Amino acid sequence: MEMSRACVVFVGLVASFAVTTLACSAPEPTHTTRRAGSSSKSPSKGTNGTSSGEATPSTDDDTDDPASTTDPDPTPTPPTDTDGDGIPDADDCDPTSAAIAGTKLLDDDLTTDKGFFAAADGFSQGSWMHDGTAYRQTRLADAADVAVFVKTPSVGDVIVEIRSASTEVSGAITPRLRQDFVVLGASVTGGQLSAVGCGVEVVQGEATEQKTSVVRFTGTPSAVTTTPLQRVNRAALQANEEFSIKARLAQGTLTCAVTNGGVTTTATASGLGNLKGAVGFFTRQTKAFFKQARICQLK
Repeated sequence: MEMSRACVVFVGLVASFAVTTLACSAPEPTHTTRRAGSSSKSPSKGTNGTSSGEATPSTDDDTDDPASTTDPDPTPTPPTDTDGDGIPDADDCDPTSAAIAGTKLLDDDLTTDKGFFAAADGFSQGSWMHDGTAYRQTRLADAADVAVFVKTPSVGDVIVEIRSASTEVSGAITPRLRQDFVVLGASVTGGQLSAVGCGVEVVQGEATEQKTSVVRFTGTPSAVTTTPLQRVNRAALQANEEFSIKARLAQGTLTCAVTNGGVTTTATASGLGNLKGAVGFFTRQTKAFFKQARICQLK
């Protein structure tokens, strides 16, 4: 009976020890305060394994969310091409008409020097100047003066439009061959000029001296020869009377339209081949000015 009581006491002590041990080893419960509307889920883990106080943003791989910072850049809007000729309006010679499919190289009043034109190789550099109103050829001589468009020195099929006027002539220079031209396909190779011209002439010996002409120019700067390809009679021009020249070179044909006094006369030359070179201005036996230049390289 005595041993039974000891066993009971021993068992009770063991049980009491076990309960005490368990009570000491058990972790205290974590108490968290939940805000209204917050999730009961544990904080998410960042990519480095640390706990993050906010949910990691998901990657939006599609393009349906314009606000997503991971969406690719939107497709750029193509440039406007009103006439559908494949040339953006900003570069198109005539953005409203597909009949003229060409890239605008120049549209300038020529009042100030923007580096567009310079005397051709071998020709007088001092003969040309900008005076705030136009680009002027200032020498009166029985000799050729040529300035070319240096920004695009080689052009094939092209349209050139310009306003011009002869400002001074001399009756003492004979024979008369006064010339005021746009030149196309111009080059100076080995000291020799090669070009075709579209413009106006006064040709001594003709029944009607005043001509709208397409010509070919060849020779050295000091001795340029004119070969007429077609000359058409026109009304006379007075000193400082403005007129317009429109030259169109396309597929070996040069069409030259001169308008003065409201009347347009046209000269044409074909079979010029694959003509390519500089665009510019040519004068002989006259001072002249050029302004309102437009150059369109045809597609």
